[in-house]
Order: sequence, then C-alpha cells, then structure tokens
Amino acid sequence: MKMKNTVWAIVVLSLGFIACKKENGTKKTDAGCRISKIINESGKEVLITYNGDGSYRIIKDGITNTTTSFDYTSGSVIATTTNTGDKLIRKTTFARNSQGLVYGMRREYYDPPGRSAPSSWDNTVYEYNGIQLSKETVVFPASTHPTPIASTIAWSDGNLVSVSGETGVSFREYHLDKPFQEGDYFNVAWTINTGLPVSSIIRNKNLFKGDGSALIDYNFDSDGKITTVSVNGIKVYTLEYQCK
Repeated sequence: MKMKNTVWAIVVLSLGFIACKKENGTKKTDAGCRISKIINESGKEVLITYNGDGSYRIIKDGITNTTTSFDYTSGSVIATTTNTGDKLIRKTTFARNSQGLVYGMRREYYDPPGRSAPSSWDNTVYEYNGIQLSKETVVFPASTHPTPIASTIAWSDGNLVSVSGETGVSFREYHLDKPFQEGDYFNVAWTINTGLPVSSIIRNKNLFKGDGSALIDYNFDSDGKITTVSVNGIKVYTLEYQCK
C-alpha cells in the first residue's frame, strides 16, 4: 500500500470503538470520549455525530462536501451519502455477523448524482479465522473487471502485517508500545472513506505505524487520547473529542 501525505487517501483495508490502556505508565483513554471533529492540514473539517448507543449517526465531510447518514438493523448497516444538493451519490451496505464483524460490503455509485439506479457497484466479501481477517475478495461488474480480486491476510502478535494479492505483497508496521485507539491513522482513514471504523473488519492490537515508505506518528493529550497525527514528520490531521 502506497501511503499519501493525507488521511483522506483511500486505505486498502470498519462497529465499536476500542479504548485501550496506554503502556509505559501513560494514562488510560477515556471510554466516554469519541472523535467529534477531524481537521486536515488545510483546516477543512469532518464532523461526526453519534446515536445514543455510540454508533455513527451522521458524518459531514467538509473536504468532499458530502453527508453520510446511517441506518441500522441487527445484521446490517446502510450508509447513504449525498452531495450538497442532497442528491444520492453512494450507498454502502455492510452485512455483520454476531460478533459485529463485517463479512460483506456492497457499494453502489450514482453518477450523475440523484439517478434512480446505480451507475456502478462493487461487492467485497471478508473471511475470518476467528476474529482475524484472513481473506478479502472484491467483485466488480463483468463489463469492467470480469475476474474477482482476492487478497490473503497475514497476522503477527495481534496485528495485520501483510496483504498478498494480484499486484504483490504489501506490509504493515505498528507502534508496538502503543495500543490501538480510535485516533489510529488507519481507523480514521477507513471511517471517512467507508463509514465504519476499521475495527469492524480489522481488530489490530497496536497503532498503525506505516508501510515502510511512510512513518505515522502520534501526539497524545494528558488523558492518553490522540490529538494529532503526522506522516513523515508532517502533521496531517488534528482530532477533537466529545466526552460524556
């Protein structure tokens, strides 16, 4: 995976949040706090509001000028994305198992916005070994890509460390002294681009560090929450929280 110096780059490989105890004497993150605002390096904002049970209600993306709203059932989540004219541009349906892990994702795209039927789509199937993702298969319309794209996943010490697919193998690195929390770079990027936190598919033990070509680093507040994230020494976003 080639990283870009912005959190809004699409990440290859999201329902609940994980509040973890920081090691090496740092404080435990506040389980009652959730990310409410993401501010990128240009000052543009993504605003997140929640339902009473902590699930996403609305994500207003000031970078792409879109709004995503969420509907829930016991086995699925539907994320509907509209533009500033309130016209439909994308609908994503996530199918979840009893552990809250997503085993299917269907994305429908509407171009031009507001059309009655999707102009394109893709389906992704996720397979697990226990709670660890083991395989991902993406299916596209036969007219655009007749062969499904499959990737196999490898884990080590509780973290996803490699993805092997038709273009080769990509590797992941982690800050092994920093437990995962929702300000994780990978988690924020996945949330913005798909509408669910990455822990709905990938439940890493530690904070994402990069892929070898990019170094992700984090700053924390006195309560252990991530406040800023940098890529190769350049700050790419700032986080603000809503606490009960």
